[in-house]
Amino acid sequence: MERKEIEKELERLPKEWVVAFAVRLSAQCLPALLEKKDTADPYFSYWPPEIRSQYLLGVLCLNMLGYVLSTDAAVANICLKAYAYTVHLPSSVAIRTAYFSSKALSCSLRGAYSSARLFSARTASDSRVDIVEELSLLKEKQKENEDVAGYLLLPLWSFESGWYQYGQKFVEVLRNYGFGFDFWAGWYQDRLEGKGLNMELIKAVASLS
Repeated sequence: MERKEIEKELERLPKEWVVAFAVRLSAQCLPALLEKKDTADPYFSYWPPEIRSQYLLGVLCLNMLGYVLSTDAAVANICLKAYAYTVHLPSSVAIRTAYFSSKALSCSLRGAYSSARLFSARTASDSRVDIVEELSLLKEKQKENEDVAGYLLLPLWSFESGWYQYGQKFVEVLRNYGFGFDFWAGWYQDRLEGKGLNMELIKAVASLS
């Protein structure tokens, strides 16, 4: 499916569904951060060592904010101060999808529905995400009269999927990375498994940032 076709499909959908769609795609893009130019390189080596954890935190925080924004706007406002570390990311191939993810969610926070559509369409050619399959899932849940929060919190992939294994690798790297990223490993594991959001924990994390 071409980018313009995807945009047309998204134009027919309610705005809140498009934002949820973009949030799920941004979460599916995150394991692409594990890509390396050389197998001997450490993970995330495309970012300068002295601010590497800061950049990574910014991308992960924005994804969490996207989920919160789509389910509880009040908590999202509380979480805003957690994103002071978010910066303009370089446009290298390895992190292009994470950059567009951050861009889309930042704009979505300001109500820019069109940015979520553009991100979703751009993702079709800039990442490993199966955007057509995700769009089919969205339509299926709409036909089943699922609410948007129910769709948002579905597992990112089926447990048998190769994509799920890719996500598990991302969890493993975060869990062993140090600097408090074991929290984010747990966060992403919950997204993989389709668990609900712990709003009290999210607010506590935001208050520490």
